[in-house]
Amino acid sequence: MKKAREGYKITEIGEIPQEWEVKRLGEVCDFYSGISVSRKNQANKGYYYLHYGDIHKKGKHEFDLLLDKEWMPKIEIDLAKVKNEVLLKTGDIVFVDASEDYEGIGKSVVINNPNNEVYIAGLHTIVGKEKSKIMDNGYKKYCFCNQNIRKQFRVIATGATVYGITKGNLSTISIPIPSLPEQQKIADILSAADEQIENVDKLIEKTKELKKGLMQRLLTKGIGHKEFKKTEIGEIPKDWEVKKLREVIYESNERNKENKNIQVLSINNKQGFVLQYEQFERKVHSKNTSNYKIVYKNQFAYNPSRINVGSIALLKEFDKGIISPMYVVFSINNNIIKETYLEYWFKMNRFLQFVNVNTQGSVRDSLNFDELSEFLIPVPDIEEQQQIADILSTVDTQLEEYQSKKEKLETLKKGLMQKLLTGKIRVKV
Repeated sequence: MKKAREGYKITEIGEIPQEWEVKRLGEVCDFYSGISVSRKNQANKGYYYLHYGDIHKKGKHEFDLLLDKEWMPKIEIDLAKVKNEVLLKTGDIVFVDASEDYEGIGKSVVINNPNNEVYIAGLHTIVGKEKSKIMDNGYKKYCFCNQNIRKQFRVIATGATVYGITKGNLSTISIPIPSLPEQQKIADILSAADEQIENVDKLIEKTKELKKGLMQRLLTKGIGHKEFKKTEIGEIPKDWEVKKLREVIYESNERNKENKNIQVLSINNKQGFVLQYEQFERKVHSKNTSNYKIVYKNQFAYNPSRINVGSIALLKEFDKGIISPMYVVFSINNNIIKETYLEYWFKMNRFLQFVNVNTQGSVRDSLNFDELSEFLIPVPDIEEQQQIADILSTVDTQLEEYQSKKEKLETLKKGLMQKLLTGKIRVKV
């Protein structure tokens, strides 16, 4: 048997500090099932309602009735029919009892309801109400992220396609209980990390809004123009031209003939080109890719059946790759248009609006190359195209820096949680 370090002890949830306790959740909380009201019965008025889908979707450790009201759903219901046990108070822990994957099993939030408003636990939720005050509310937000506790949730989960937990097996989960002052210190540190992540998130959202506004402005009004003209695609600078895409793009149908060390690509509508397999020889040697299309650097490709969600991309990261024959690959005439200018035009909301509705007014199922070629595009001179692309690229670079900072903070927080919540790092009380 493994021997504990000095000042620590071996428990059913691993090595923890000597003075920490281990308790079953059933010793700490009484559990109650939320009421089953589906989303179709939700309304814009009535009482605040906690749906398990919001716990999965929001990715938050706490739901706060002072801060989160703008998105919280409501239900109209006779309050006399609602048991007091499912009315959520400050400090209550709400667990989801169903998930489609292991990651979401037993996911939880802590409630902050300082004004004691009516807030009802709903479908697929289990409410934990503390029996006596041995847990700090801030500590409750994080303690269930402890990997040793997450393993227990995976063990008790039942089901083939949807995993579930019950009040009974939730009661068997063992958790570490430091002293209240130490719990508070742990929560303060992790809350500070969350605050930094939230601040970067706000910068990301503001920068996305800035980019959205800049794209709409620059791709329709240009830089420094004072005279404009009306065209079939709206008002544009007087010296810009309107061209059909077929005047500046042409389809490429070069097929794959190689059989090893080829990068197989696909398109993610948010990330652009992504590697489907790291290396053809190792990953897809049994797959016939002789019909796959070759795409070269500075060529575009798109998925005709997913163009409505922006599944179109310019290859910039790799010199060459192959892509499924379902995609359309095309090149551009560099004497008329810059690939980076066209890339931003494809990302512009106005283009997606055109794509999403066809000439009969119904939603498109797909967009073939001939149809795409008929789209009209405003075309400044090459120099202005480059200036527009450079401005938008600067904003993209800033977004990437913020995203990188967020990822580093999330990694730091994850490491801190595992060490603080197991006592590997102790805080001064």
